[in-house]
Amino acid sequence: MIIPVHDGADVVGLQLASLVAQIDAPRFEVVVVDNRSSDDLAGAIEPFREELDIRVVQAPERPGAAYARNVGIGAARAEHLLFLDADDSADPYAVLNTHRTLLRRPVFSGSAVPIAPEELAGGLPAARRIAPGTPDWSEPVPESPGYPILCGGVFGIRRGTAREIGGMDAAFPWGGEDNDLAIRLTRAGHAVDVSKVVSIAYRQRPPGSVSARAHLRAGFAHAQLCTRHGLWGRTPSTRGGRWILEPARALAAAALAVVRPGRASRADLVSRFATASGLLLGRIRFAAPALLPRPLIGCGLRPLTAAERI
Repeated sequence: MIIPVHDGADVVGLQLASLVAQIDAPRFEVVVVDNRSSDDLAGAIEPFREELDIRVVQAPERPGAAYARNVGIGAARAEHLLFLDADDSADPYAVLNTHRTLLRRPVFSGSAVPIAPEELAGGLPAARRIAPGTPDWSEPVPESPGYPILCGGVFGIRRGTAREIGGMDAAFPWGGEDNDLAIRLTRAGHAVDVSKVVSIAYRQRPPGSVSARAHLRAGFAHAQLCTRHGLWGRTPSTRGGRWILEPARALAAAALAVVRPGRASRADLVSRFATASGLLLGRIRFAAPALLPRPLIGCGLRPLTAAERI
């Protein structure tokens, strides 16, 4: 298991508890990658050391999940890697079914079942009601909406395949690194299909808890992904050129909400406008592939250059 963490001491315990409670799992290690945490991550992990083969590795040289995951790949001893996020909860058969799947294919995306934060206050029993898992294995299935998608919060890959493809691209600091990896894997001949038997209870963000800046960055990152891989017009948010007028539509929806309150929440309107604006600004910024930031594929799997340290 590889779990990147930035200031997740208050949530990582649930994910680790889900790994303690795995059923019929083969022996596995847990690599927690500390990416510039300022909280007591070590204290949050300490209670699990007796029950898990757990190591904490430091990833201080760059922010971002892509870099932290690459550091985890470099530190891992196991051949079968399951990537999880710190604030979710794996189903009780996730490790077993990851092992079964990676014996047959080099990579897969897992499934995420959303759960509200207040429900997760019930701890592992609440998470297991949402994502109970199954001991019965089944093949991953293709689920592509026009381009390959990989769920960054739960996916499995053979260590050799991860190294062969170069790991993740740390030039995607604001998201999109998971789908960038999926596209590169697909082009290398590895189908990125979706497993229904490796799942997580995915912690949803409360309305209004994600800043407009974060939504803006997410839209910008999607523009970066689309330009790098020629996806304009192929993803749901860019199909039919809708990205051009979406900021104006979002503003119109906000104006309508003033006249007819209750049609949409303020948080929803802000997120819609910010994401659409980020996508439009990214399209302008990355008008040509030559304007994209230099790829940083494998950053963290190898020593960083001075220019890569930020």
